[in-house]
Amino acid sequence: MSEPAPAASGAAPSRLRYLLALAIFLAGMAGMAAFLITRLAAMQDGLTRFLVPGEQVLALEPGAYTIFHETHAVLDGKLYASPGIAGLAVTVAGPDGAPVPITPASSGRYSFGEHTGYSIFDFTAPSAGSYTVAGRYDDGAPTPEVVLAVGAGFLSGLLGTIFGALGIAFAGSIIAAGLAVLTLVRRRRADFRF
Repeated sequence: MSEPAPAASGAAPSRLRYLLALAIFLAGMAGMAAFLITRLAAMQDGLTRFLVPGEQVLALEPGAYTIFHETHAVLDGKLYASPGIAGLAVTVAGPDGAPVPITPASSGRYSFGEHTGYSIFDFTAPSAGSYTVAGRYDDGAPTPEVVLAVGAGFLSGLLGTIFGALGIAFAGSIIAAGLAVLTLVRRRRADFRF
């Protein structure tokens, strides 16, 4: 009489683990999309937009700020499209009326729905207060009207948002792939296919 074959040391995992791996992957992608949408919406709301020639008084906290030119923008229900701002002089005045130094901004671009812009100047607000950002043409012309936007830490926030979203997607993908491979290896060891 022959002896029964020894039982396998561990039961083979169910194929349902592949579905779990897929669900984890899809959750990572959904998490990335939700993170991007909420962060980008908050960043867009963090910009103050105004028309120049003209000026805008902003209540600012101490810190670094960037001035953007929006080549395509919707402001108060009106569409503005301006490929360039040749001849536009931009100035910033502090709470005491003294000029605040501005420097050319590093290259940075964004496109959110109705708004497309690029960075033109950076400045630092040394103290809290009301700062006046103005734009006027050298010849005093009242047109063309263009949209400027001012935001704090905008480009670093944008990079943080991009890398955060990629991190969420990468983590979901790695966990899902690890679970799928582990399931496959354990099923093969238990003499199961796939």
